[in-house]
Amino acid sequence: MRTARGFTLLEVLVALAILGVVMLALMRLLVVDSATAIALEDRLAAEIVADNAAVETMIDLQPPDLGIERGSEILDGREWLWTRTTVESGVESLVRIDIAVRKPDGERTIASRTLLRRTVQ
Repeated sequence: MRTARGFTLLEVLVALAILGVVMLALMRLLVVDSATAIALEDRLAAEIVADNAAVETMIDLQPPDLGIERGSEILDGREWLWTRTTVESGVESLVRIDIAVRKPDGERTIASRTLLRRTVQ
C-alpha cells in the first residue's frame, strides 16, 4: 500500500482560511496607514501655514490691531484659512496673538500658535 504524500482537503481549507484572515488584517492595516498619512500631511501643511502667519505677524513694522483678523493662504495647491486674534496680554506694552489654522470645509483647528508682541518699538 502507498503512503499519502500530500495535504488533505481539510488541511488546505484551514490554511486558506488562515491566509484569508491574515490578508484581511493586512488590508485593514494599509487603510489605517493611508488615513494616518493623509492626516499627518494635513497637519504638517497647517503647521507651516501657522508658522508663516506667525512670522509675518512678528516682522510687520506695526503690531496688529486688537481684534480678529481672518485670511487664507494657498499651500501645496490647497487653501487654508487662518484666524488671528489679538488681545491685551495684561502686561504693559505686550499683546497676545493667537493664530488658528483650519481647512475651508472644517471647523476644527488643525494647527495653532500663540505669540506675544510689543506694542511699541
